[in-house]
Amino acid sequence: MTEICLIRRSFRFDGGAERAVSSYIDILRSISRLTLYCESWDLENRHDVELVMASKKGWTRASTYRNFIQAACAHCAQYAGISQAHEFVPGANVLRLGDGLHSSWLQFSGMPQWKQFLDPFHRNKLRFEAESFASDQLKAVIVNSEMIGREVHDLYNLPDERTHLIRNIVRADFKERFRFSRERNKKMIFVGSGWERKGLRLVIEALQVLGKDWSLSVYGGDKHERRFKNLVNQSGLSSQVSFFGRLPVTPEMYQEACVLVLPAIYEPFPNVAIESLSQGVPVVSSVNSGTSDFVEEQGVWTTELTGYAIARSVLESTQSSDSQRQLFREHVLQFDEVYLKKRLTDIYSIIPNC
Repeated sequence: MTEICLIRRSFRFDGGAERAVSSYIDILRSISRLTLYCESWDLENRHDVELVMASKKGWTRASTYRNFIQAACAHCAQYAGISQAHEFVPGANVLRLGDGLHSSWLQFSGMPQWKQFLDPFHRNKLRFEAESFASDQLKAVIVNSEMIGREVHDLYNLPDERTHLIRNIVRADFKERFRFSRERNKKMIFVGSGWERKGLRLVIEALQVLGKDWSLSVYGGDKHERRFKNLVNQSGLSSQVSFFGRLPVTPEMYQEACVLVLPAIYEPFPNVAIESLSQGVPVVSSVNSGTSDFVEEQGVWTTELTGYAIARSVLESTQSSDSQRQLFREHVLQFDEVYLKKRLTDIYSIIPNC
């Protein structure tokens, strides 16, 4: 098989998208010679593969992003193998849309079009998204949910044979360190960064509806963390909400809770949902998340974006029996390293013929 270059601007140990990227690295390096093209990378997660580091240039978010993408485009143009980008890189052969479509995110966020136009970061990202799909070099698009697949088809009219669904996978440690919690507590867990987009404000509203018997553990960080902590205090929930910061995600985090709540404004498919289900812990998510691919029998309660609707789904999901929770786990265990390797091998075997 030809050489592969995986492009991802940066890697952070606590990011769900990065954990998915890490799985791709492990599989791709087993089927091909792999190079990573990036701007920054956690030194403890190099995977013993060749790194090509792009110099960080620019003084603003927009300029540093633009300069990285342009450098990645130049790298793709001279690279002899196949390029797989986890960013919008015009000229890449394969796009993996772990972050979804930026155009869709802006639509769901409610940001006015004039503001999108005036902000050079959003303007650049929309431009690179459109150019990536228009490129003659694009051979395949990998999506992690049917929801994102539909968006790609509707917005860019990409032929179905060029779009490939590959679910996020259950990592080995989540298979091995499984323990069914026998305790029927009333503890919700929220895992992730970017709290506004992932719906933490709505989870706090749901906690008010659920009452004093319930608690919430928040893992992750946000640049507006103080604003959320003030909201918790003003809502009289300070004794019920614990903020643990950015920590490596472990199975034990989920085992201590009875439900994962992530009512995102827009989420392609959160890696934390697979992690939670692998521990038999149900997920309450939103209609704007790729988790809506799954039904309640598979462990996902899809809800509208209101505190009352979320609270109702929390109560329903936590009534799941041990046998039902075992089914949640069994359903996602099919998405493992063997599954990912087969799907990627299949895709790469047909790329030269596209």
